[in-house]
Amino acid sequence: MKSSVPIAACALALLLAGIGPRPSWAQDKQVSKPSTFEYQVWNVQGAHVAWINGAWQGKGDKPDLNRQAAALDSTPMVWDVLQKAGAAGWELVAVVDQSDPQTNTAHYVLFLKRSKAL
Repeated sequence: MKSSVPIAACALALLLAGIGPRPSWAQDKQVSKPSTFEYQVWNVQGAHVAWINGAWQGKGDKPDLNRQAAALDSTPMVWDVLQKAGAAGWELVAVVDQSDPQTNTAHYVLFLKRSKAL
């Protein structure tokens, strides 16, 4: 005599009872916590990183207009700082070009982010 209980119903009963392998759709899913980020804003003049989050990156005090070129020479080069930032988990996400073609000055604002430990 054939059983009147469909096979799918038997499989469901076994699944609910915790007997037998669980299908992939019934596996417990890991719920990831939402990511949080921290950010940096770099002010780059020429090939030098002058400011990061408002902090002067050069040697000595903040420059005044009379010694700005010399002060920029004391700041790190952008490629050196980007290498260190990348190794520390920072990712460059945007660049805003604020260069002035009339004065032939290169000025960029770089935006970086990295995951923040929860």
